[in-house]
Amino acid sequence: MTDRTGLATPEVESAKAYDAEFAAVTKTDATGVDISSVSAPRVQAMQIEQARIEPGMAVLEVGSGGPNAAYLSEMVGKAGRVVTMDIDSEVTDRATTFLTAAGYQNVTVLTADAEEGAPDHGPFDRIVVTVQAADIPPAWMQQLKVGGRLVVPLRMRGLTRTVAFVREGDHLVSDGFELCGFVPMQGAGENRVRLAVLHDTEGEEIGLRIDGHPEPDAKALSEALFTSWAA
Repeated sequence: MTDRTGLATPEVESAKAYDAEFAAVTKTDATGVDISSVSAPRVQAMQIEQARIEPGMAVLEVGSGGPNAAYLSEMVGKAGRVVTMDIDSEVTDRATTFLTAAGYQNVTVLTADAEEGAPDHGPFDRIVVTVQAADIPPAWMQQLKVGGRLVVPLRMRGLTRTVAFVREGDHLVSDGFELCGFVPMQGAGENRVRLAVLHDTEGEEIGLRIDGHPEPDAKALSEALFTSWAA
């Protein structure tokens, strides 16, 4: 059996890498917000179930890392193909190294902004998005075959849900969703979650994760927090 998750996260102990609820964070931004990870195995399995992958399909994965593309490759088989893409070259380099070492030959890795999809490689039977999105770019539906399925984590009112859609003619119809958590999309469709740290001392951190709102006055919020404690 090919070691998928373990090869993609060599810095993590194997038993931990395969823990059903463990997500391996591989990159954070300057504020401490996670921007790249290998999703927890349970979440990967949940999205694959939502997508209903079948042998011989063409699948686009948005948000690369390696292991999930390998699972998709196994499910579509030799007659199928997988395209996995990410805007971050460090992520796609890591995915390429992993997929090559694991022996997968029907997976194409692209470094590009997925806002425009992968028009040179479509149309697709399935599109599986493994990063949190604020909306669905038109290109994704246009490159999805009629009757095809799109699975995408959408952040709405502070919660992220991985939603399964079916393309019916010129529109998408949802037939299910699950609560989840994913790193935010980067690029043209970005709606980055920001971290406002209100207190950070002696290993204790208190902060607010904010999306879709103006930049807060962290100093005023911190003062209000400590005033409340003092009272």
